[in-house]
Amino acid sequence: EQPCEYCEKLEFEQHVAEDISLLDEVAVPRCISEVEKEIITVEGEQLDLTVQFDSVITEDVVWTLDGEEIELSDHIQSIVECGDVTTTVHLIIENVEMIEEGVYECKVHHEHGESSQVISVLVVPIEWEQPCEYCEKLEFEQHVAEDISLLDEVAVPRCISEVEKEIITVEGEQLDLTVQFDSVITEDVVWTLDGEEIELSDHIQSIVECGDVTTTVHLIIENVEMIEEGVYECKVHHEHGESSQVISVLVVPIE
Repeated sequence: EQPCEYCEKLEFEQHVAEDISLLDEVAVPRCISEVEKEIITVEGEQLDLTVQFDSVITEDVVWTLDGEEIELSDHIQSIVECGDVTTTVHLIIENVEMIEEGVYECKVHHEHGESSQVISVLVVPIEWEQPCEYCEKLEFEQHVAEDISLLDEVAVPRCISEVEKEIITVEGEQLDLTVQFDSVITEDVVWTLDGEEIELSDHIQSIVECGDVTTTVHLIIENVEMIEEGVYECKVHHEHGESSQVISVLVVPIE
Protein backbone atom coordinates (compact mmCIF):
# COMPACT_ATOMS: atom_id res chain seq x y z
CA GLU A 1 0.00 0.00 0.00
CA GLN A 2 1.04 3.58 -0.54
CA PRO A 3 2.72 4.82 2.67
CA CYS A 4 1.10 7.60 4.69
CA GLU A 5 2.54 11.11 4.72
CA TYR A 6 4.46 10.49 7.93
CA CYS A 7 6.08 7.33 6.57
CA GLU A 8 7.31 9.15 3.46
CA LYS A 9 9.84 10.87 5.70
CA LEU A 10 12.77 9.30 7.54
CA GLU A 11 10.97 6.07 8.60
CA PHE A 12 9.27 5.27 5.27
CA GLU A 13 10.81 1.79 5.09
CA GLN A 14 9.29 0.74 8.43
CA HIS A 15 5.81 0.89 6.87
CA VAL A 16 6.59 -2.00 4.53
CA ALA A 17 9.41 -3.90 6.31
CA GLU A 18 8.30 -7.06 8.13
CA ASP A 19 11.37 -7.02 10.35
CA ILE A 20 14.26 -4.75 11.22
CA SER A 21 16.70 -6.69 9.03
CA LEU A 22 14.97 -5.43 5.86
CA LEU A 23 15.13 -1.89 7.20
CA ASP A 24 18.87 -2.27 7.82
CA GLU A 25 19.45 -3.26 4.19
CA VAL A 26 18.05 0.04 2.87
CA ALA A 27 19.14 2.39 5.67
CA VAL A 28 21.55 4.46 3.58
CA PRO A 29 22.65 8.00 4.40
CA ARG A 30 20.41 10.60 2.77
CA CYS A 31 20.75 14.36 2.52
CA ILE A 32 17.84 15.92 4.42
CA SER A 33 18.89 19.59 4.57
CA GLU A 34 17.71 22.26 2.13
CA VAL A 35 21.08 22.69 0.43
CA GLU A 36 21.68 25.69 -1.85
CA LYS A 37 22.83 24.06 -5.10
CA GLU A 38 24.51 27.33 -6.22
CA ILE A 39 26.23 29.66 -3.78
CA ILE A 40 27.66 33.09 -4.55
CA THR A 41 30.21 34.37 -2.05
CA VAL A 42 32.54 37.36 -1.95
CA GLU A 43 36.32 37.01 -2.07
CA GLY A 44 37.88 37.22 1.39
CA GLU A 45 34.79 36.12 3.32
CA GLN A 46 34.29 32.87 5.25
CA LEU A 47 32.57 30.15 3.20
CA ASP A 48 30.57 27.54 5.13
CA LEU A 49 29.16 24.66 3.06
CA THR A 50 26.74 22.69 5.23
CA VAL A 51 25.01 19.38 4.49
CA GLN A 52 22.88 17.30 6.88
CA PHE A 53 22.31 13.55 6.55
CA ASP A 54 19.74 11.33 8.26
CA SER A 55 22.25 8.79 9.59
CA VAL A 56 24.94 8.82 12.28
CA ILE A 57 28.06 8.66 10.11
CA THR A 58 31.15 7.34 11.88
CA GLU A 59 33.21 6.49 8.81
CA ASP A 60 34.81 8.57 6.06
CA VAL A 61 33.57 12.01 5.00
CA VAL A 62 35.32 13.29 1.87
CA TRP A 63 35.05 16.72 0.20
CA THR A 64 36.14 17.25 -3.41
CA LEU A 65 36.52 20.34 -5.59
CA ASP A 66 36.04 19.78 -9.33
CA GLY A 67 36.57 16.06 -8.76
CA GLU A 68 39.83 16.40 -6.78
CA GLU A 69 39.90 15.51 -3.07
CA ILE A 70 40.43 18.57 -0.88
CA GLU A 71 43.44 18.61 1.45
CA LEU A 72 42.38 19.97 4.83
CA SER A 73 44.43 22.62 6.64
CA ASP A 74 44.05 25.65 8.92
CA HIS A 75 42.60 27.41 5.87
CA ILE A 76 40.10 24.66 4.98
CA GLN A 77 38.47 22.60 7.72
CA SER A 78 35.89 19.80 7.66
CA ILE A 79 33.71 19.54 10.77
CA VAL A 80 31.37 16.58 11.45
CA GLU A 81 28.66 17.01 14.10
CA CYS A 82 26.84 13.79 15.07
CA GLY A 83 23.42 13.99 16.69
CA ASP A 84 21.25 11.14 17.96
CA VAL A 85 20.01 10.20 14.47
CA THR A 86 21.54 12.75 12.10
CA THR A 87 24.96 14.01 11.03
CA THR A 88 25.77 17.58 9.96
CA VAL A 89 28.90 18.11 7.86
CA HIS A 90 30.55 21.51 7.36
CA LEU A 91 33.35 22.56 5.02
CA ILE A 92 34.65 25.91 6.28
CA ILE A 93 37.04 27.98 4.18
CA GLU A 94 38.54 31.08 5.79
CA ASN A 95 39.21 34.08 3.51
CA VAL A 96 37.93 32.30 0.40
CA GLU A 97 39.87 33.03 -2.80
CA MET A 98 38.76 33.35 -6.42
CA ILE A 99 40.62 30.15 -7.34
CA GLU A 100 38.45 28.22 -4.85
CA GLU A 101 35.26 28.53 -6.86
CA GLY A 102 33.94 25.46 -8.61
CA VAL A 103 31.90 22.33 -7.95
CA TYR A 104 32.17 20.99 -4.39
CA GLU A 105 30.93 17.50 -3.51
CA CYS A 106 30.45 16.04 -0.04
CA LYS A 107 30.68 12.23 -0.01
CA VAL A 108 29.70 10.34 3.12
CA HIS A 109 30.29 6.65 3.76
CA HIS A 110 28.11 4.50 5.99
CA GLU A 111 28.03 0.80 6.80
CA HIS A 112 25.00 0.43 4.50
CA GLY A 113 26.09 2.62 1.59
CA GLU A 114 27.30 5.98 0.33
CA SER A 115 25.65 9.28 -0.54
CA SER A 116 26.80 12.63 -1.87
CA GLN A 117 25.68 16.21 -2.32
CA VAL A 118 26.96 18.64 -4.96
CA ILE A 119 27.18 22.42 -4.45
CA SER A 120 28.39 24.89 -7.09
CA VAL A 121 30.29 27.90 -5.68
CA LEU A 122 30.97 31.18 -7.48
CA VAL A 123 33.48 33.54 -5.84
CA VAL A 124 33.11 37.17 -6.94
CA PRO A 125 35.30 40.25 -6.34
CA ILE A 126 34.65 42.51 -3.35
CA GLU A 127 33.13 45.22 -5.58
CA TRP A 128 30.52 42.82 -7.00
CA GLU A 129 26.81 43.76 -6.77
CA GLN A 130 23.97 41.39 -5.75
CA PRO A 131 22.22 39.99 -8.85
CA CYS A 132 18.56 40.68 -9.49
CA GLU A 133 15.90 38.06 -8.72
CA TYR A 134 15.71 36.88 -12.33
CA CYS A 135 19.46 36.27 -12.46
CA GLU A 136 19.37 34.09 -9.36
CA LYS A 137 17.83 31.36 -11.52
CA LEU A 138 19.62 29.36 -14.20
CA GLU A 139 21.36 32.42 -15.73
CA PHE A 140 22.67 33.87 -12.44
CA GLU A 141 26.31 33.70 -13.60
CA GLN A 142 25.63 36.00 -16.57
CA HIS A 143 25.01 38.94 -14.24
CA VAL A 144 28.56 38.86 -12.85
CA ALA A 145 30.52 37.49 -15.81
CA GLU A 146 32.30 40.14 -17.90
CA ASP A 147 32.46 37.75 -20.84
CA ILE A 148 31.18 34.35 -21.85
CA SER A 149 34.40 32.60 -20.85
CA LEU A 150 33.68 33.10 -17.13
CA LEU A 151 30.17 31.73 -17.62
CA ASP A 152 31.59 28.64 -19.31
CA GLU A 153 33.83 27.94 -16.31
CA VAL A 154 30.91 27.70 -13.86
CA ALA A 155 28.25 26.15 -16.14
CA VAL A 156 28.12 22.71 -14.51
CA PRO A 157 25.20 20.27 -14.92
CA ARG A 158 22.64 20.56 -12.12
CA CYS A 159 19.67 18.35 -11.24
CA ILE A 160 16.51 20.45 -11.66
CA SER A 161 13.76 17.82 -11.40
CA GLU A 162 11.83 17.02 -8.24
CA VAL A 163 13.41 13.60 -7.73
CA GLU A 164 11.86 11.17 -5.24
CA LYS A 165 14.84 10.33 -3.01
CA GLU A 166 13.15 7.11 -1.81
CA ILE A 167 11.00 4.95 -4.08
CA ILE A 168 8.94 1.90 -3.09
CA THR A 169 8.01 -0.44 -5.95
CA VAL A 170 6.43 -3.90 -6.18
CA GLU A 171 8.33 -6.94 -7.44
CA GLY A 172 7.58 -7.66 -11.11
CA GLU A 173 6.57 -4.08 -12.05
CA GLN A 174 8.44 -1.71 -14.35
CA LEU A 175 10.77 0.68 -12.47
CA ASP A 176 11.50 4.05 -14.13
CA LEU A 177 14.10 6.24 -12.38
CA THR A 178 14.04 9.70 -13.97
CA VAL A 179 16.43 12.64 -13.42
CA GLN A 180 16.51 15.95 -15.31
CA PHE A 181 19.58 18.19 -15.61
CA ASP A 182 19.85 21.82 -16.77
CA SER A 183 22.57 21.16 -19.37
CA VAL A 184 22.69 19.42 -22.73
CA ILE A 185 24.80 16.38 -21.84
CA THR A 186 26.55 14.77 -24.80
CA GLU A 187 29.15 12.77 -22.88
CA ASP A 188 28.96 9.82 -20.49
CA VAL A 189 25.91 9.00 -18.36
CA VAL A 190 26.62 6.26 -15.81
CA TRP A 191 24.18 4.50 -13.45
CA THR A 192 25.42 2.59 -10.39
CA LEU A 193 23.71 0.31 -7.86
CA ASP A 194 25.29 0.26 -4.39
CA GLY A 195 28.46 1.71 -5.90
CA GLU A 196 28.79 -0.82 -8.75
CA GLU A 197 28.30 0.30 -12.37
CA ILE A 198 25.15 -1.20 -13.90
CA GLU A 199 25.53 -3.31 -17.03
CA LEU A 200 22.77 -2.40 -19.49
CA SER A 201 20.71 -5.06 -21.26
CA ASP A 202 17.20 -5.74 -22.57
CA HIS A 203 16.19 -5.99 -18.90
CA ILE A 204 17.84 -2.70 -17.83
CA GLN A 205 17.96 0.25 -20.24
CA SER A 206 19.32 3.79 -19.91
CA ILE A 207 17.59 6.41 -22.05
CA VAL A 208 18.93 9.96 -22.55
CA GLU A 209 16.57 12.62 -23.94
CA CYS A 210 18.25 15.92 -24.90
CA GLY A 211 16.18 19.08 -25.19
CA ASP A 212 17.31 22.56 -26.23
CA VAL A 213 18.80 23.38 -22.81
CA THR A 214 18.05 20.34 -20.61
CA THR A 215 18.72 16.60 -20.52
CA THR A 216 16.37 13.96 -19.06
CA VAL A 217 17.89 10.62 -18.08
CA HIS A 218 15.84 7.45 -17.46
CA LEU A 219 16.88 4.08 -16.04
CA ILE A 220 14.12 1.59 -16.92
CA ILE A 221 14.06 -1.87 -15.35
CA GLU A 222 11.47 -4.35 -16.66
CA ASN A 223 10.03 -6.83 -14.15
CA VAL A 224 12.09 -5.49 -11.25
CA GLU A 225 13.38 -8.13 -8.83
CA MET A 226 13.94 -8.08 -5.06
CA ILE A 227 17.72 -8.25 -5.54
CA GLU A 228 17.58 -4.98 -7.51
CA GLU A 229 16.69 -2.84 -4.50
CA GLY A 230 19.37 -0.56 -3.09
CA VAL A 231 20.98 2.83 -3.71
CA TYR A 232 21.00 3.96 -7.36
CA GLU A 233 23.15 6.88 -8.49
CA CYS A 234 22.99 8.69 -11.84
CA LYS A 235 26.31 10.34 -12.74
CA VAL A 236 26.43 12.75 -15.68
CA HIS A 237 29.58 14.13 -17.25
CA HIS A 238 29.78 17.48 -19.01
CA GLU A 239 32.63 19.43 -20.56
CA HIS A 240 32.60 21.76 -17.52
CA GLY A 241 32.05 19.29 -14.71
CA GLU A 242 30.15 16.36 -13.25
CA SER A 243 27.00 15.96 -11.20
CA SER A 244 25.08 13.09 -9.65
CA GLN A 245 21.72 12.21 -8.10
CA VAL A 246 21.08 9.43 -5.58
CA ILE A 247 17.79 7.51 -5.32
CA SER A 248 17.07 4.75 -2.77
CA VAL A 249 14.79 1.95 -4.03
CA LEU A 250 12.89 -0.58 -1.92
CA VAL A 251 11.32 -3.57 -3.73
CA VAL A 252 8.51 -5.29 -1.84
CA PRO A 253 6.84 -8.67 -2.59
CA ILE A 254 3.59 -8.82 -4.56
CA GLU A 255 1.73 -10.10 -1.50
